[in-house]
Amino acid sequence: MTIDSAVVGLAEWGNSPIGIAVLTALVLGTLRSIPKLLRGLIRGPRNAPDRILMGLLSAIDKRASSKTGSGGLF
Repeated sequence: MTIDSAVVGLAEWGNSPIGIAVLTALVLGTLRSIPKLLRGLIRGPRNAPDRILMGLLSAIDKRASSKTGSGGLF
């Protein structure tokens, strides 16, 4: 199956009543999740230092546990 035939198949499926209903539900779901996405974009940079530090400590712990064969540093 080529990309062209896949696109044509999706376009034909999207023209059916079931396809229209599924696409409408996807669009409405996406529109409803925009406020949550915006809150995450605002809250993310504020909490980023904690996450960066925890990720760094996790990476150090994984590296230390793979070298020593023990349970890790933490």
